[in-house]
Amino acid sequence: MSRKFQLIIALLASMLLVGFLGCSAFQDAFTPCYIDPNQISYAETDATTFLPFTTLWDARRIGLKTDYMHLVKQTEIERLGVVDTMHYTFLKNVQAIHIAGAEQFQQAVFSPSGPLGLLIPTILGTTVGAFLISKPSDKKRIAELQAEVINGVAKLN
Repeated sequence: MSRKFQLIIALLASMLLVGFLGCSAFQDAFTPCYIDPNQISYAETDATTFLPFTTLWDARRIGLKTDYMHLVKQTEIERLGVVDTMHYTFLKNVQAIHIAGAEQFQQAVFSPSGPLGLLIPTILGTTVGAFLISKPSDKKRIAELQAEVINGVAKLN
């Protein structure tokens, strides 16, 4: 080998050595690191990129993806909370309107001057008057009917 070729190989070897030892990107790409499968699932990404084992670079990449997915999910939850609050408020207001209408209807129907307020006492008074309280002329008529029934039964015997 020529001296020039040996110098080039030595220079390239020292550059690779400095690159691997000095640059953390190279170190991270080849340093093995365990990544929890739950975190990989939460990040919704692949565990490895180009090596058959997970590395420190993969762990940092999945950590950033985990932060991103957390932000996306929290934003979605916040948006759903706002939508749910709007829906809840709308339904409560509609319910309040229906309750107010029903209370007005109840007041109109069951008030003392309403139809049931006037009808129920009238029916009760008529019933009491018709069946429980008898007039003197009714008592006389009942006595006559009873006498006729007694006379009719006596004639049959």
